[in-house]
Amino acid sequence: MPTADSFLNLAEIAIVFAGFAAISVVLGRRHDGLSIANAARLSVMIELSVCSALLALVPSVLLGFGLGAEATWRLSCLAAAAYGVASASRGGALRRRSRRQAPGEVHGPAALALVVLLRATSIAAALLGVVAVADRPGPLLLSLASNLALSAFLFVGSLWGLREALETRSEE
Repeated sequence: MPTADSFLNLAEIAIVFAGFAAISVVLGRRHDGLSIANAARLSVMIELSVCSALLALVPSVLLGFGLGAEATWRLSCLAAAAYGVASASRGGALRRRSRRQAPGEVHGPAALALVVLLRATSIAAALLGVVAVADRPGPLLLSLASNLALSAFLFVGSLWGLREALETRSEE
């Protein structure tokens, strides 16, 4: 498979993101600076990263079982689309719960628009791979890249929040 390295590289990047998020959780708890919003961001980031890594490995596993290229890409994209829809609905519920528990930590409309755009891109690309472009890895790569971009965005937001919490704590 000519793009096997691309998918393995995406899996490695996703695992690195999950590791950074886990370190952030540990440091945030150690300094008691992990807010509800940051905990939610890091939770979603870890989920996105680990699931993206697993989804990046699906084509190699399916090809290992002897499936053809078209069936491999369709099934891989179907798995990515199913995860995208489930994750998006879970993310909305998590955001509502976080907003109820910490009403002062409201995210701006630009941040929310970026999250929605990246989620929609991930799901649409995966569905495109199921329906139209069945023999090419492009839609799955775009779907996974969108998930990782969202994970990176959440990571930056959580680091920003953690930094602010630690600065506030040191001023007290």
